[in-house]
Amino acid sequence: MKFARCYMVWQFLVWCTICTAVDEPDVIKTAVSDRLHALQDMIVAYDVNTTYTPLASEVQIVENLNREKTGSSRKISIWVGSERGSKTVSFLGGKAKFGARFTERSFKENMRGLPTSEVQAFSGKTAEILYGFKDDSVFKGVIKDTKIRWPEPEVEIGLGLRGFGQGSWADSNTVKGMSVGTGDDGSAIVGYVDRKGVKHEWSCDPKLRYAPVSYRRWAREGQLNHEMRMEDFEEIDGVMLPNKMNLRTINWENDTKHVVIEAKIEVIEYRLNDPENTPERYKIKWPLGTRIRDQILGMTYTVGGSSLSPSGDARRGRDGLDAESSPAESDANNEGNKAQTSVSQEVFIPEASFALQKGEAFILDLEGGGLIDSGNAPCTMKTHNKVAKLGQGDIAWDGSIVTVRKAKALTVSQGAHGRLECTPGRWCNRDMLPDNVELPYSVLVVTNEDAEYLITIVKMQANGIRVRHRKLNKGEVKRYIRTE
Repeated sequence: MKFARCYMVWQFLVWCTICTAVDEPDVIKTAVSDRLHALQDMIVAYDVNTTYTPLASEVQIVENLNREKTGSSRKISIWVGSERGSKTVSFLGGKAKFGARFTERSFKENMRGLPTSEVQAFSGKTAEILYGFKDDSVFKGVIKDTKIRWPEPEVEIGLGLRGFGQGSWADSNTVKGMSVGTGDDGSAIVGYVDRKGVKHEWSCDPKLRYAPVSYRRWAREGQLNHEMRMEDFEEIDGVMLPNKMNLRTINWENDTKHVVIEAKIEVIEYRLNDPENTPERYKIKWPLGTRIRDQILGMTYTVGGSSLSPSGDARRGRDGLDAESSPAESDANNEGNKAQTSVSQEVFIPEASFALQKGEAFILDLEGGGLIDSGNAPCTMKTHNKVAKLGQGDIAWDGSIVTVRKAKALTVSQGAHGRLECTPGRWCNRDMLPDNVELPYSVLVVTNEDAEYLITIVKMQANGIRVRHRKLNKGEVKRYIRTE
């Protein structure tokens, strides 16, 4: 009898162990990786209610800083209040799109200028952002390169697609580098420590095919600063997905935990492998009249401008891109150039040494309108060889205007258009600006391809210059090359 009781207890313990056992790490990683793969073709729509309750000490710091500001300097804002909205997140094999429409925003102070809607599209090559203001009666757009970190919508974290503050999405390679442990409740603890020493950890339930049921993020100092819980799971196309999520941002004061931001999420629908989820979805269709700042081309334009000839202080080119004329450009137009003139583009050219320290592009290619990176100072042989091989790149800035790839430059006075001296440098010409230069200051550039451009410096800063550039009609540059 005693043996029978012991055998029954042993059987019960074995059964419990089997029911609650966590698989081997490789099995868990495979399940997590397969789940991530299944979510690469997905559209999810959800409602979110977010509350902002910063610490009193944080509010006091901001108020003190604002009191110290003088004149027209912009005050610092801190969000205290709440907002409601509907959001949509889409994925398709490396492409992503995020949309939000805010139905209610209630803050302690007047947060003027906040958009009422927002769309961000990541095509794999560019990041496009569209903001709607005043109930979508005014639109502004931005086009950036893919190095810009895309924001993490709340559901991305809850679905395990990436951790808070992470620039790239998790994939099979990310999962391979994760650690796997066992929680007190029998769940699998999957996570990693990022390059900044921040720890990310998901608790995955084996009964839900290792879907994450919670997420936690610890700062490098070891304090918990983000946590998320996922609930109310349902199976959709073989994947267990949560219908409710709660994300909390935590600050600590005197070793006491304070929730300063809380986002409550209710999913409206999941759509996996939807035929409407096509690559075309990941390019923004800009509304007519949208003012777009293209940081890749270094230009600003308005969607839908008409084709008008240049005149006066402002004009529109044949592509509908608005631009302003510099004094020299206006003077050129007034001298009777009847041909269709190309539109001016505006770009910021970083100072070469600043750009090299940050690894940023700093050589302007006038034909393409964008910046390229040579990895070396503009007047070195390596730079010359690289841009010559690329067949791109015309001017840079290192305190003077430097032309590359055998381009030639000469300055233009705003009055008589007299030719000033150009000081040659190695592999390029160098246009030394006069002391106490007055802006705007124009330079004519003839590129290696014999294309002629008018470059006008409109602003000078320690870290670079802002210029407008316009392609001239063939032979137009000769009008400027005359002596007094």
